[in-house]
Amino acid sequence: MDKTVMIALGYVTARDTVKDPIYKGKSTIVITLQSQDYNPITKIPVTWYTKHHIPPVRNMEKAQNICQVGREVQLVGIIKDYDGVNYMWETEVTAISRCQGDAPSLATKVVTKPGTPSGGQVPLTLRRNRASNAASTSASTLDAGPSSTPTEPLSQADNVDTANETEKDKTEKDENNLPSDSIVNSSPLKRQR
Repeated sequence: MDKTVMIALGYVTARDTVKDPIYKGKSTIVITLQSQDYNPITKIPVTWYTKHHIPPVRNMEKAQNICQVGREVQLVGIIKDYDGVNYMWETEVTAISRCQGDAPSLATKVVTKPGTPSGGQVPLTLRRNRASNAASTSASTLDAGPSSTPTEPLSQADNVDTANETEKDKTEKDENNLPSDSIVNSSPLKRQR
């Protein structure tokens, strides 16, 4: 048992302190970790608990404060025992990593406006100014105002007699003649400011 390493990822559900005579009366922190995984056979999530002892040794004494109730952590340790009453493996922790999130039920809820993402993140499209000085390579302008290219009606010389055209000529004409309002000038030098 003392040679098997366990890496456990989960949420801290309980934190206890035990005075250990081996470490001259310093406190050993005992963490109960809740982990969850998907069972492909039953197609439901499976939850289990593990118990982890964090000793007050040189590298782990300050890291004991990382494990607070509700935090998501990854613990690496050596399996020391099995608790048959509570059905938990017990490990002696050698490394702790705090993950990004907290437990969903214990995390503070952020109230946001409808249509905006949660977590305080603002999409790039909402951060942009209405008028940008940067050159754009896209076919659309950044502002929703009128197009910077003036649209003029076709002159009489541009009108073509369509009575004697073949079917091929009509399809070529349709593909090449786009409406003038769909053409957008994306040059930053000619934009209205």
